[in-house]
Amino acid sequence: MTTPASRPTFLQLPPDFWERVVSADYRLLLLDYDGTLAPFRVERASAVPMPGIVELLKELSSASRCQVGILSGRPIEQLTGFLGELPVHLVGESGWETRYRESTTIHHPLPPDSEAMLREAFTAAESTGLSRYLERKRTSLVLHTRGLDASRAHALEASWRELWSTLPAARSFLSFAPVNGGQEARAAGRDKGTAVREILALCPTGTLAVHVGDDWTDEDAFRELFGSGFGVRVGSADRPSMATGRILSCEAISGFLRMWRQAIATDPPVGIRS
Repeated sequence: MTTPASRPTFLQLPPDFWERVVSADYRLLLLDYDGTLAPFRVERASAVPMPGIVELLKELSSASRCQVGILSGRPIEQLTGFLGELPVHLVGESGWETRYRESTTIHHPLPPDSEAMLREAFTAAESTGLSRYLERKRTSLVLHTRGLDASRAHALEASWRELWSTLPAARSFLSFAPVNGGQEARAAGRDKGTAVREILALCPTGTLAVHVGDDWTDEDAFRELFGSGFGVRVGSADRPSMATGRILSCEAISGFLRMWRQAIATDPPVGIRS
């Protein structure tokens, strides 16, 4: 097992991280998709997983006393298109779609007021020309600015703020947050933290949960696990986070997953730990 002195520099984890993973009776590893398992792409359809990632996920998801979940802002249909049919928990649209292991996909019903507000906002965006930069999901509107020069991105974000200022009731039904490469307005009521609670309820009591992600939407999962499990943020330390660990880049995820595989493969059986 990797010792603290030999830990690779791409990881900045709490001192007891691997010790707790090794000694846990059961583990739950949760991962974001874009910016974590796959690098960001301007063309979102080309954001395929990093080399070797799918094979590692297959191994980890079939390991004893361990479950794996993918939590993403993408719809579940897109996740399965990229990853195939893995025996993992899947969460799409940041909690509004769920397909937990050996179950069917649930499209959680959107509150009528949130649905109406998203529809009204998209109609307003069409009249201003902003809609060409929007991704319209069932439960959110995402303004994408990745690949644009800084001045154009700032102008679009200003237009985004102006659009929502004309809909003051929106904040009663929607949550607003930056995302990597844009801004998002999402129906309030479910998020990645909700999904973490639901998945943990399916796991044995005392399961150690770890969530790895890069985006602002992952903060809901980090917050849910703070003090009981671990949140691990992917990327530089240039913003505050509820995560207690860090992986420096998406490219380092495969190294982290290999270390996780080693940790859960070498632990002693339950009942004979010192």
